[in-house]
Amino acid sequence: MVPVSLALKNEQYANELWRYKNTTGAQQHYFRTGLAAVLWRFLALHEACIAAHCAVPGFSVVTTVPSTSGREVHPLRTMVADMVGATRGRYRDLLTPTPEAAASAERALRRATRLRHSGARMCCSSTTPGPQGTTPSPQRRP
Repeated sequence: MVPVSLALKNEQYANELWRYKNTTGAQQHYFRTGLAAVLWRFLALHEACIAAHCAVPGFSVVTTVPSTSGREVHPLRTMVADMVGATRGRYRDLLTPTPEAAASAERALRRATRLRHSGARMCCSSTTPGPQGTTPSPQRRP
């Protein structure tokens, strides 16, 4: 599994990430299309390299971390499942938020940070702008 984050708060693309979720109509379409293009291009340039680093032939399944904000369908899911050709045929809804998901997002971020700095090599997968209450289990590699 490989986590892919488009942007962190107050960094590049933060405005676009807010707008693709919180605007409507033509403006929403504009920002969703733009971010979908960024993700598609990222995958075209880097997915094979990430797979090689993880010692796997490729990624047959792509998923997103579900929303804990109360949105019925998160716009990221729409982008990855429907808009981005590189992920459309591989997308699966695999994760569901737990009832305490929103409250545990902060703890999940701290846990992920500890794991990242533990020295163990690992591969994780979810295309998301950060932990949102579900925590895929990392698959550690020697």
